[in-house]
Amino acid sequence: MKLKMTPLKKLTERAPVFSDSSTVWHKWRADSISAGLVCLALFLTGCDREEKLPGVRIDPRVPLERTEHLVSPVTATEVTYFDHGSIVNQAEPFTLTAPVINADWTHINGNARHTGFHPQLGRAPRQIWAVRVGEGNSRRARINASPIVAGNHVYVMDSNAQLSAYTLAGSRQWSLDLARTGDAGGRVGPGGIAYDEGMLFVTTEAGRLYFIEAETGQIIRTQDFDAAAKYPPSAADGRVFLTTADGKGWGVNAT
Repeated sequence: MKLKMTPLKKLTERAPVFSDSSTVWHKWRADSISAGLVCLALFLTGCDREEKLPGVRIDPRVPLERTEHLVSPVTATEVTYFDHGSIVNQAEPFTLTAPVINADWTHINGNARHTGFHPQLGRAPRQIWAVRVGEGNSRRARINASPIVAGNHVYVMDSNAQLSAYTLAGSRQWSLDLARTGDAGGRVGPGGIAYDEGMLFVTTEAGRLYFIEAETGQIIRTQDFDAAAKYPPSAADGRVFLTTADGKGWGVNAT
């Protein structure tokens, strides 16, 4: 791609000379702006257009009117698109699994798979107690960690990575400040909490995994990673599983 640039000197030479100096300046400025716009248009014209990916384009907002059997140009395999245009919304019967009393809530959504289950509640749930557990959400920090319940304790972490353990009566058992100063400065936020076999496994945005004795709050050891570990971990079968912000998955021995 070639661009033809007009020297500034030639622009000034083409500008007519008037007796009014302000008129000369405005005319020269208008010519300069016009030349700049022409150069910009030439530059954009010479840019390569983005190549579209091969394949069938289907508008997701419009239901298909017929069933089609098409061959994918990418995988060279037949792809079937079903007719959804004739389907009408209607009620269908379904059966829930039996409700389960959740004595412990060891991970986000209740279990190590983070999938949740059908918990059983009383007929009239009511608030037993409430305490302030630390700092809430702000412009710089968010509460990423969901509370968990295990071993007759409730474990929570605030937006400043302050980890605390409370009894089922609402009394604080212990508290740890897990915040670290990041490379760019400032406090680093929390990640998530998991529980398994008497141990807490806690991640932070500083890229650190903590192994903590749940009963006492004693830090047994830590494991550092190259990226932020701001997602809730899973702990099962003697291992801790987590992902980091660089898209990597990790499995670490719990002991």
